[in-house]
This record gives sequence, C-alpha cells and structure tokens, in this order.
Amino acid sequence: MHSNDHHHSYAQLNDQIKSDLLASQRFLSDNEKVQPEVHYAGTYKPSNIKIRDKINFFEVIQPHADLTDQEISSTLERWLLMMRYHKIILLFNDNATDFRERYQFITEEFLAMELPTHPPEMQFCFIYDKIKSKKAEQTTDQLVNCILQPLLNTESKGDFHYLSKRVRLNDFDNLSEPELHYVVDRYQQRFEKIVSKIFKFDSKKLVGNRLVYQGRHQTGFCFKDYCNIIRGSWQIELTPAEGKWFVVDIQIEGIEF
Repeated sequence: MHSNDHHHSYAQLNDQIKSDLLASQRFLSDNEKVQPEVHYAGTYKPSNIKIRDKINFFEVIQPHADLTDQEISSTLERWLLMMRYHKIILLFNDNATDFRERYQFITEEFLAMELPTHPPEMQFCFIYDKIKSKKAEQTTDQLVNCILQPLLNTESKGDFHYLSKRVRLNDFDNLSEPELHYVVDRYQQRFEKIVSKIFKFDSKKLVGNRLVYQGRHQTGFCFKDYCNIIRGSWQIELTPAEGKWFVVDIQIEGIEF
C-alpha cells in the first residue's frame, strides 16, 4: 500500500499536467501562426517514433498486480493527461469494465506502437474497443505469428480465422481464403519440408488505419539431400473491422509462391 502522501503527489502531478494542457491549448492559435520551414541536411530523414518516446515516458512500469485499484485509476488518469499534452488522444470504448485491462493495454502494446513521420502540431486519436470472445483474446502479435509460421514451417499449424475476406500474398492480389490455401499448398509441395530457422519481429506501427508489422526470417527449404537457406524481410498489414484486427496483406521476401 502506498501512503496518503503518495496519492497526494499523484493528485499534484495530475493538476500540473491539467494546468499545462490548458495553457498549451490557450496559446495554441498563437503558436500555429508561424510555422518555420524545416530543412534536412545530408542523408538525414525524419523517422518513425514510438508513442512512449513522443510523450517522454520514462517511468518504470509497475506490474498491475502490485498496485491497488485506486493506484491503477490514478496512474491511468495521469498517463492519459500526459498523452493529451503531447497530442495523443486515447479513448476507451469498453464501458470502464476493467481498469487493469486498460493498464495492461497501454503498458504492453500502446506505448510500443510507432507513429509515422509527422509535423509536431499533428494530433493523433486512438479508440480502444475491447473484443469480447468465448476464448482467450489473441493479441495482434500472436495473430501475426499464427499467420506467418505455417508459411515458413510445414510442421506448424496456423490459425487463419483472422484473414480478411480478400488478402494479398506477395504478388497474388485479392485472394479468398480457399485461393490462399491453394497457392500456399502448391508452393509447399515443391519441398520435402520447410523449416523456420530464425523469425524476428522488428517493428509495429500504425500507418493510417493499418497496423503494420515488419520483421526478418531465415528459412530452410529442404529437399531429400540438401536445404536452401533463404534470408529476407517480411511485412504483414492488418485493418480493423467489427472490433477485431484482420490480415489484409502478407509480404515475405525470398519466397516465390
């Protein structure tokens, strides 16, 4: 349990952030009157930025099990105000059923998301919509893994429930799920087996309304007497629909389906 002084410090910090936020909004129109031109020298180009870096989040994250309900609630309020101060608006459409789930979403997924290159004055808005399911929720990381692993490993069973009605697979566009399975089965039958040697996630970022994953793979395509090792990158794009994420584009470098 934290002391009353600790709660008081939270309240003070909340008040300070609110005050700063109001001040920033009050002078927003003045700041937007003059927008200096930005020139990049040499080969430097602005890059994507993680949400935690944009909002200057340097806190040590405490496991939610170590915090009381009141501490969880106060922390969420403070974080949401901090985000707004840095032009990140996160709204929740879950009827406030579980603040701990909100805490987990922010600490385990949201802070690690990447924003595309943007001017400092741009504001981003996100809506968290809790997905209710009879089975345990599947994170987007797990979803991507379940889609890619069967393509890179013939001994891995996949879960294709989260494919969009039409999917792009490398150069094959607008595939239905049966057509996707046909293309994949045809390519896999050319080998004795396919073995995933290395499979890595490199980044996860929001581009428009799409959640884009990128990573690398090292895969063995084996015949009776030898295996060819292929190295390359991969990218998967997901779009939201009916409160869920669905895969719409799969690109795997080095594989000819």
